Amino acid sequence: MSENCYNSDTAYADVESFRRAVTKYLEDERRYVEQDISEHEAMSSEEKERLGLLIRNALLLNYEDQTSIIYETPVNYTKLRPGDEVLIRDVGSSDRSFEAIVDENAIERIALTLKSSTLPLVDMPTRAEIRIDEQNNLDTLLSVVRNIVAGSRGVNFMKMLGGLSSPREEGRFGSIKDFCDSEIPLSFNEEQRRAVRMAMLRPSLSFVQGTPGSGKTHLLAVVARAYARRSKDVLVVALTHQAVNNALNKVSEIDGGIPVVKIGKQFKNIGLNESVAQDETFSGYIERRKKEGFFGNEGHVVGMTFQSALVNLGMRRSAFTPQIVLIDEAGQVPLAHAVAVGEFGCGSVIFIGDDAQMPPIYHAKLEKDPLSVSVFERIKQLFPQNGRVLNVTYRMNREITRFVGDCFYRPKGIELVCSEYSSNRRIDEPVIEFVTCSSVGATDENLVEARKAVDVANRYLDAGLPIDRIAIITPYRRQVRMIHKLFAESRLGSQNCPLVDTVERLQGQDVDVIILSFAVDDEMFFAGQRSFLMNRNRLNVMFSRATSKVVVISSQQVRDELSSIVCHANAMQG
Repeated sequence: MSENCYNSDTAYADVESFRRAVTKYLEDERRYVEQDISEHEAMSSEEKERLGLLIRNALLLNYEDQTSIIYETPVNYTKLRPGDEVLIRDVGSSDRSFEAIVDENAIERIALTLKSSTLPLVDMPTRAEIRIDEQNNLDTLLSVVRNIVAGSRGVNFMKMLGGLSSPREEGRFGSIKDFCDSEIPLSFNEEQRRAVRMAMLRPSLSFVQGTPGSGKTHLLAVVARAYARRSKDVLVVALTHQAVNNALNKVSEIDGGIPVVKIGKQFKNIGLNESVAQDETFSGYIERRKKEGFFGNEGHVVGMTFQSALVNLGMRRSAFTPQIVLIDEAGQVPLAHAVAVGEFGCGSVIFIGDDAQMPPIYHAKLEKDPLSVSVFERIKQLFPQNGRVLNVTYRMNREITRFVGDCFYRPKGIELVCSEYSSNRRIDEPVIEFVTCSSVGATDENLVEARKAVDVANRYLDAGLPIDRIAIITPYRRQVRMIHKLFAESRLGSQNCPLVDTVERLQGQDVDVIILSFAVDDEMFFAGQRSFLMNRNRLNVMFSRATSKVVVISSQQVRDELSSIVCHANAMQG
């Protein structure tokens, strides 16, 4: 990932030229991904392990029931998340392999669920390779985009993203005329209220920028409830199952009387509230809705991943036509992918996210392409009048809010405000603490910093802070593993450990104390990694997950670079 180079002056003569540009971009992306998969297949096991594509010599620990199994992982550089699919291969017999789903990836062990429960777990291999199931999922997206031609339902949406037309003030289904402010929670601030009112007007395209801890998921839930209560179907979409689950959980929490449904396999629904109905397939949901007429006459709030929506709504026509689509974590959705949203058949789309936080992942060969920009940034630049910014944080204390605001938001013209609810959260002083370590030559693994990070974490644990309120974040998986190992040793082998991971794992969460270890103390390595390490979006997420305290452990050169970001932000304000 890198800072994108999007130019808002990029112009297209007509919708067809924009469609051709998007199609070529996606074709190039698909080809590059296919090449990557082929190259990875030709690699040795050692090379795959270093890239995080394979876990070698996983050792069977135990099995908990008829489907769950736990392997010890001597070396684990993968970034597997719950719900990801893997292949377990018996090291002793190349003919034996089993498909499984990740339940938890905890650095030194991995918990898996077999996709088929017919095999007795006692017969599982005691020593195995665990391979990531690399897939190229761009064919469906390409098919949908190619189908956006004159007369198709996605043309108007494509025109807007191409800058060829402006959003309508009201979508084709009209606004919600009977909405009352009494339906907005009393706890909402004025910007949140304005965002809800905007959603009720149902413009064909709009956005809500949710800065860290500003309550964007609660706002999404309030909007979804208002539509469902008026017999309007709502589609909630995000890139990951976890983001969809979090949004649907919030909807069900604020109103248990409306139908909330998740489309996805059972193993994709980890953490989903019991009040949320589940259907493994979209067709199964449609059939059940027709036959049972369940949940009475209320509109349905249906959640699925972007990939699932492409298949079920983009490729096919169905009886389900959402009156509004709410796209969560929209700052991570690439513009070229979002073009397909118009084919979902909706009259109004609201993008909810933050282009100052985690950006989309672009293929390295496409990072400089003008289309390598998030859809969120694109619509903000094209239609600033069609959005609202939630600028009040209910997470961070006053000092962290000021730091995050000064560095990452004020240069974008957004004044981040700390709420009275969170302003006085304190653990100790200083609130943002810099610890400089010297370990010349360190690259993606730094023993000196790892020891210091463990010492700091133990200091807060010994003071009584709960273990789940501390997180140690580092850019590199090798440093993650070293910190995790040292922490276990410091606690006499205890498996209870604070969250130790890369920043991607922390997205959407918050803790009291964030401990950052940058690891790098080699001049040449840092020069090559500067754009990655100092990416403003990643830094924003690192700092803004903390409610009360941030400890930054780094070399002097990393500290100097961080200081230059602060100075640059202050200079821009001046």
